[in-house]
Amino acid sequence: MKRTSVLYLLFGCICAPCFGQIVVDPNYAVERLVTEVLVDRNCAETSNYRSSTGTDYVVNGVNGIGYFEFNGDNFPYREGVVISTGRAIDAVGPNTGPLKNSGNDRWLGDSDLSTVTGVADSLLYNASYIEFDFTPRANNMSFNFLFASEEYATIQGAWQCIYSDVFAFILTDSNGVSSNLALVPGSQDLVSATSIRPGVPDSLGFSTSCEASNEEYFAGINGDDSAISMTGNTTSLVAQSMVNPGETYTIKLVIADFEDTAYDSAVFLEAGSFSVDISLGENRTVQNGNPLCEGDIFEMDATVSGEAHYRWFKDGVQLSLFDDQPTVSVNEDGIYEVEVEFSANCISEGRVEIEYIDSFPLDISSTLQEEYILCLDGEGNPFEPLPQMDTKLSSAEYSFDWYYNSVSTENLMANEDQPSLVPTEPGIYHVVVENLRYNCYLSLSATVTTSGPPTLFEVNILSDMFSNSHSVSINVEGPNEYMFSLDGLTFKEDNVFSNLAPGDDYIAYVQDEYECSVVSKGFYIVDYPRFFTPNGDGVNDTWKIVNLFEIDNPEITIFDRFGAVQHQFNDEMGWEWDGTVRGNEAPSSSYWFSLTYDTADGVRKVFKGYFALKRQP
Repeated sequence: MKRTSVLYLLFGCICAPCFGQIVVDPNYAVERLVTEVLVDRNCAETSNYRSSTGTDYVVNGVNGIGYFEFNGDNFPYREGVVISTGRAIDAVGPNTGPLKNSGNDRWLGDSDLSTVTGVADSLLYNASYIEFDFTPRANNMSFNFLFASEEYATIQGAWQCIYSDVFAFILTDSNGVSSNLALVPGSQDLVSATSIRPGVPDSLGFSTSCEASNEEYFAGINGDDSAISMTGNTTSLVAQSMVNPGETYTIKLVIADFEDTAYDSAVFLEAGSFSVDISLGENRTVQNGNPLCEGDIFEMDATVSGEAHYRWFKDGVQLSLFDDQPTVSVNEDGIYEVEVEFSANCISEGRVEIEYIDSFPLDISSTLQEEYILCLDGEGNPFEPLPQMDTKLSSAEYSFDWYYNSVSTENLMANEDQPSLVPTEPGIYHVVVENLRYNCYLSLSATVTTSGPPTLFEVNILSDMFSNSHSVSINVEGPNEYMFSLDGLTFKEDNVFSNLAPGDDYIAYVQDEYECSVVSKGFYIVDYPRFFTPNGDGVNDTWKIVNLFEIDNPEITIFDRFGAVQHQFNDEMGWEWDGTVRGNEAPSSSYWFSLTYDTADGVRKVFKGYFALKRQP
């Protein structure tokens, strides 16, 4: 036996009207308890009502099943069904002791309870149960309950640290598969005095002590003003399960003493709480840790079998646009509800709260540029600085998968899992960013383009030789657009340059549109000075054809205005005239010259012009 001695403390009990107590009627038939008390509305067809308790074992007429009602304010249910391991009427408050103990070992346990909880049937006694079949019309069934027990700690001992009676709500589908719905919220632990309890400290002097367990679901130790007589009880809990509309299920609500027949426990079921409603899924909120990601579509499915009408609501306002639609897709925050009407007496309801979050920073979509440039040298090889595609996000808060050309398994870039990437070849790069807290995903992409110097670079003189004003065009071929300059500082898209002074040496500059590199080439304009002043001051002291080396096979002869030869140019005499003729200074005057040369196609041509010789008086 689990208890060898019990210290009973007898308290005086004043049955004053200052507090309420439940009233228990043990004379309700099980069908009436199910159809008139427990089941809400007519959305589940019930049948095959069965029960068992102490009266089936001829145990002193002990009936552990009854109807209760309550009109006070210190118990969560106004009415309902009580199922106990002792007399149901013993559950009537207040809790003044002694501890309830109305069973014996002739009243057996329950094999189904043993199977679903894993507790040996030989350790179970005094089982009471209600069992019935039901066929739901919607996809979710639930009911409210609380567990109460004499095994919660009082000054008699710390039994909830070790002992607890056993109960289960066994749901069995049409294939015979069973599950227990009496579980601690958010876990697979059985609801019991040991799983939901206050802590028992060593300081109380008990041989056993324990820390609190799921104490948020423990309502407290009851006293002489309690509605029930059990030492302690849980808060109101919900048993629920998804079901298939139209399928027949069996539900068995069963409780039994564990290890011995002492110290009763009971489960209280709220009247009208057994309902078959619509599950729209769990709430998707920040508080629950599972909000929806911005841009996600949330689909609510209220599909049921049979004839039905659907009415949808958002934050209490009917969405008439969705009338009679079994599924609805939304993308906004709100509390969404649905009413599914099968008949005037059967309306199933569903509710879900959804919350959207922007799980990525507002500057994130623009942290990656649309295009990055990979600069190439003349041989087509990338050179530094290489571009860096940077999301500017923390790797502690986000994960990164980089893909080349498309988001697919085969294009996942191995070992590239950082916030930034340095590309080495052109193409489209994708990064899939995951918010590690909310599992939200964002896909970004950028294009990497190459740019390099032209493959062909030429300067063409557009003006005639010896023009007063010269023009050139800079012609290139290559994979990009290019900009042009003659000073290496100011670049323009137009490749033609005009009004160039004769005689200067020029450099043509070409830069790609992304400013990766600049290439250059010198060019020369052939011309002659229109005058010269041979006075020895170092300025314009000689006359020559500027950039004559650009002319093939030149022959030059200078004449005075009467046609007399003044000077001839050749390699031996040099290619400039100092203004003397056979050692004498030629006078200030106009002079003519004749230039004979070969064209690019090998034709011999002659050009004639004139210039002035000026001497200071």
